[in-house]
Amino acid sequence: MTIGVIYIGHTGRSETLNYQFNGKVDSVRYNIKGQAYVSINGVEYYLFDPDWNFDHNRIQIGDSLVKRKNSMIIELFRRNVLVTIEGKDN
Repeated sequence: MTIGVIYIGHTGRSETLNYQFNGKVDSVRYNIKGQAYVSINGVEYYLFDPDWNFDHNRIQIGDSLVKRKNSMIIELFRRNVLVTIEGKDN
């Protein structure tokens, strides 16, 4: 069971490392834990990493999010002003 949890955690982290986006948020919703699902250019991303603390309602439709492939850092811009940087690269 422990190995399964470690595998799932590693697989999820690898998937999020492959995320790459730079654009305006088309839609956003949050689960009960406050983790965001955002749609950018018609593609939905699940922002669940523990180092990403977007909390409920922090990301809004029209905000811009930037994440580069192989990085765990997400930049949030509102009206072309950097609002926050979430995450860290190990």
